Amino acid sequence: MLVCPSIVRLAAIHFVAHLVKIHDCIYSLNRINTVMKTYNEWTSNSKTKTITIICRDGDDTLEKLLNYIKISGNVGHSFDIIVDPKSEGEKKFYWDGDGSDSIKSITIDK
Repeated sequence: MLVCPSIVRLAAIHFVAHLVKIHDCIYSLNRINTVMKTYNEWTSNSKTKTITIICRDGDDTLEKLLNYIKISGNVGHSFDIIVDPKSEGEKKFYWDGDGSDSIKSITIDK
């Protein structure tokens, strides 16, 4: 039986395309499982709390700061938050992004 090389190539490309789709589906399922695990940890964790801040934030500075902490810390990054670094009243706060600290959500009412 004689097989045309272009048909073999086309079949191989088709097979690889299916493998890529399967890989993407497995990746998506793993991502969904990770999100659900995180959600379940949030809902079952008794150490979560709600903090309400009522403020005037004309340039959205506090909003930007809180969102930056959330984005940087929730991926497992730990860091110091330094307030007023050029004075004697400098304060350092440690954000344990790969440990117990994370921000579930930030709601802004304007």
